[in-house]
Amino acid sequence: MPGTKRLRVDYIPSASVVPVITVKESDDLSLARTLMELYGFSQLPVMRGKRPVGVVSWESIGKALLRNPTAGLSDCIDRQVEIRKQGDDLLDSIASISARGYVLVENNNRSISGIITSADLGEALGDIAGPYLLLSEIEEILRDIVGALLATGDLTEVDIGNALADETKGFGGDPASLTLGELANVLATDVAWQALDTSYDRSTVNRTIGDVSKLRNQVMHFRVLDDADKDLSKRLPFVRDVLRNLSEEFGSIGPLGAVATYVSTTGVVEATVP
Repeated sequence: MPGTKRLRVDYIPSASVVPVITVKESDDLSLARTLMELYGFSQLPVMRGKRPVGVVSWESIGKALLRNPTAGLSDCIDRQVEIRKQGDDLLDSIASISARGYVLVENNNRSISGIITSADLGEALGDIAGPYLLLSEIEEILRDIVGALLATGDLTEVDIGNALADETKGFGGDPASLTLGELANVLATDVAWQALDTSYDRSTVNRTIGDVSKLRNQVMHFRVLDDADKDLSKRLPFVRDVLRNLSEEFGSIGPLGAVATYVSTTGVVEATVP
């Protein structure tokens, strides 16, 4: 799809390591085993000059020693290793990483820059999925709050339109059409906070939601997060819980009943009142 952000191999931190720990084809097996234990590696690239000839792993060592208890390093090399470039599509590499357990990575100078293992891949995809799911949940809670405010009449479509005055599009009548950033703008308005009548500090909550909206753009475009973004990513469960509490506070002072309706410019819309 044109314009879609591509997730590159070098999104995985282990694809770009300085320095890369390697062994030479002529080294003793004892050196490879010592380095693997000291650094906690399951695999090591084996080099001939500046180019890799393969990888030595605990699996390849075990198989070689079963065949020959006096096997040397050269007998333990898996020479059928795949090499990927840092700029390659990560999704295209997942099958190889899963099947073989690892791939080597090289930079634009064709120098080995790292190795990606199945564990590295799983950790990275987990780091993507966790914040993604939490951001989606936060967006839905904000959407429910805005929908409930509309349903009770505390917030009007004109109010939302005014909150989106600087946006390129207006409000079409359905909260489902609003992005996380737009929902944050709506929640930040005086009319929304007067209706919510919450005990939470308005400026702190709105600033945090604004930061979360920016974080969403970083996460959705697979950008490397800086320290501040990483810290906020870790706090997303707490942000979600605060918004849940905010929703429940409004529900406790709002009308009873599970569902309320309001008539929008596009028709009747049902909104769940917390």
